[in-house]
Amino acid sequence: MPFVVYSRKYLPTKTRCYCVTYKVQHDLAKKFPQSDIQQGLFDLADYLVVHQEKIPSSATKAKELIAWWFSGASATR
Repeated sequence: MPFVVYSRKYLPTKTRCYCVTYKVQHDLAKKFPQSDIQQGLFDLADYLVVHQEKIPSSATKAKELIAWWFSGASATR
């Protein structure tokens, strides 16, 4: 099932924004084939607006947060 992947999505961090590039989205689509990556990133951004204590402090933490979100662990949020 092919998914549309857009060129960029920005997620907030405590210092700047983390750019989720096409390559990162493509890798996520391969790793999580049942997920709608673009919608998931929009949902994650909305989640971070409500739960500001979860905003990552660095790009590394942002990558971990994205992996956590798509792994299904976020379903227990």
